[in-house]
Amino acid sequence: MPELPSNPPPSDEWLREQLLQSPEEGWSQFWRVHGPFVERIVGRFQLRKEDREEVLQEVSHALVKENFKVLREWNPERCSLRGFLSVIVARNVISFFRSGFHSYNARKSSLPSEGVSPEGFSLLLEDSANTPAERLHRIELVRSLLKLLDDWVAQHQISATDRMLVLLRLRGMTFTQISNALGISRSSATVRFTRIKPFLKRRFEEEGFSPQD
Repeated sequence: MPELPSNPPPSDEWLREQLLQSPEEGWSQFWRVHGPFVERIVGRFQLRKEDREEVLQEVSHALVKENFKVLREWNPERCSLRGFLSVIVARNVISFFRSGFHSYNARKSSLPSEGVSPEGFSLLLEDSANTPAERLHRIELVRSLLKLLDDWVAQHQISATDRMLVLLRLRGMTFTQISNALGISRSSATVRFTRIKPFLKRRFEEEGFSPQD
């Protein structure tokens, strides 16, 4: 097993190379270096202990599956590995929030007043409808909303980071929580959301969404 360089610390590209050459040993090295960082990012979402463990498992699976496909796609010229990992963690937390496993805990949680989306779309993700028909309507709205965001990313109308920022905001997270999750400053998160807000409002209205939905 190759020894971790002690001075200077191992580069992220070196760690990835070891990971691809010897997956089992390389993963141990990789997680020893970056695992604590991933755990800290997950911890910032204020999840219950069992929920944090579930998210960590999902993050690990996302990194390992298909022969480390996600890590092989990381481009160190575009962003740091820690920034890249922050995005992956945020993506998996969003998926977890949307999962049935989390729905019961989500219903028991109350959102801080700062976290309510100004557009009112956070209501789409809350299971607060009174009837089965209303709940089904909410589910269809959420699916349509997610598809719209995915389409806009594919069409380069918004960035993948903006998509995650919007989803986290819709979940009722504050800009401080979002900045911690995405590894950007609070002011950057606020500016990004403010910048795309007119676009989102216009496009949502064009697609038939409204705050009342």
